[in-house]
Amino acid sequence: MLSEFQTAEGIILKVIPFRDYDQILAIFTKEAGLIKVLCKKSRNKKGGAKSHYTPLTKVELVYKEQKGEIFNCHEISILDFYRHLRTELSHLNAACDIIQLLYQTQLVGKPAPRLFTLTEIYLKKIPQTQFPDILTTSFRLKLLKHEGILAHPLVCSVCLQPLHQEAFFFRGEVFCRLHYPMGASHLRENEINVLYQLLNCKNYQELTEITLFSQTKNKIERYCKETMQKQ
Repeated sequence: MLSEFQTAEGIILKVIPFRDYDQILAIFTKEAGLIKVLCKKSRNKKGGAKSHYTPLTKVELVYKEQKGEIFNCHEISILDFYRHLRTELSHLNAACDIIQLLYQTQLVGKPAPRLFTLTEIYLKKIPQTQFPDILTTSFRLKLLKHEGILAHPLVCSVCLQPLHQEAFFFRGEVFCRLHYPMGASHLRENEINVLYQLLNCKNYQELTEITLFSQTKNKIERYCKETMQKQ
C-alpha cells in the first residue's frame, strides 16, 4: 500500500538540489531497484551539504511510497562512504563510471537484485586491480547482458549468423563480414575473444588474467554506448 513505510539499503547514484534546503536522491537499492526520494532540510541555504548525502555512498533509508516518481524519505543513515574508492583518482573514476551507468540505464521501481549484488562486488574489487578499466569495461558488458540486450555469441543483425572470429558494429547493431555497412567498426578475432571473456568471466581471478589493450577497450566501450543509445 502507498501509505506504508518501506526500508531499503542502497547506493546513492545522483543528488539533485531541490528548493532552498532539500535534496532529491536517486538511490539504487537491492529491494526496489532505482528509487528517488525527497530528503527535506538536507542542505543549507547556500547549497552546502549539512549531511553526507553524496553520490557513491551506501545508505539505509526508511521511506514512504506515494503517487508519482519521488517518494518521501523518513529516515536515512550512512552505512559506507566507500573510502577505499576515494584514495586514488583512477579508483574514484572507475566507481563513478559504474554508478553513472546504473543511473542512465535503470528504470525507476524495477527491482534488479542480481545487478545490485554485481555492483557491490565490482566496487569492492576496484582497489585490488592494477587496471580498473578492465572492471568498468566488464561491468558495461554484463550490464547489457543483464538487460537482455547482449548475449553470447553475438549474431549478425541481418543473417543471424553467430560471430566467433570477428564482428562489425554500427549504431548499436552487429554484423558479419558479408553484411556490415560502410563505416562499421571491426572487432578482430583477438578483440572479440576479449569481449567474450569480459562478458562471461565468473570470478575476479579470471578477470585479472585478461589483457585489455586501449584500442580494444575503446572499441568495446563504443559498442556498449551505441547499443545503449539505440534502446
